[in-house]
Amino acid sequence: MSSDDAQTKALRTEPLRTDPYGTDVDPVIELVDVEDVTLANEVGRFQPVGVLGRGGMGEVRLMRDLRIRRPVAFKVLRSKLATDRAYRTRFLTEARIQGQLEHPSIVPVHDLGETSDGELYIAMKCVRGATLRRALKDPKFTRRRLLTAFSSVCLAVEFAHRRGVVHRDLKPENVMLGDFGEVYVLDWGIAKVLHAPPKRRSPTRSSCPARRRPRAPASCSAHPITWRPSAAMAPPTSAATCSRSA
Repeated sequence: MSSDDAQTKALRTEPLRTDPYGTDVDPVIELVDVEDVTLANEVGRFQPVGVLGRGGMGEVRLMRDLRIRRPVAFKVLRSKLATDRAYRTRFLTEARIQGQLEHPSIVPVHDLGETSDGELYIAMKCVRGATLRRALKDPKFTRRRLLTAFSSVCLAVEFAHRRGVVHRDLKPENVMLGDFGEVYVLDWGIAKVLHAPPKRRSPTRSSCPARRRPRAPASCSAHPITWRPSAAMAPPTSAATCSRSA
């Protein structure tokens, strides 16, 4: 047997995985020493463009990455709060959780650092579009498009749950829909790591529970069957009137 034939046989005999993410997904969110992380100051590579929004803890700025020549969103924690251990830990935890949840519907984190003014920042992909709240009122977002977006949100949340992370602030304002099919779950600021789920092993034939096959009616063999119209309309007690299909 050639090496190609042996490889083909091995692929055919490999058991199917029930975990859609396989075994390559690390279920552990790493938060060790998050309070004592040393942050570099690389804010010089980013050029200020404007402010996207403001809040009680800080603001989100629109910046331009001068190295890669792309727009970047900067989430900034005010310097007064950055010296508070609780606020600092919460901000750094958000960066680690969102940065380690690498999924198409979770905004990628590009950088984490501290400015010369003592402000902590998270540099992430700048996403454009409409929130789900606005999309529900916009006729250009058809029912099919909204259901597709909802499916993407469910997959992103399932991915986070597989790694023991709960968002805790899911709402229409925290879901962004782009013009080209993009769907993003935003704002992981109060997300919580509940536990580290154990890694799932690929099921084998010996470890998988046997599935029960449905029984055929008593008077029928295990071949495909069809019901006569009279039998389909009859009570369940007349199930013995089924016949084989050709």
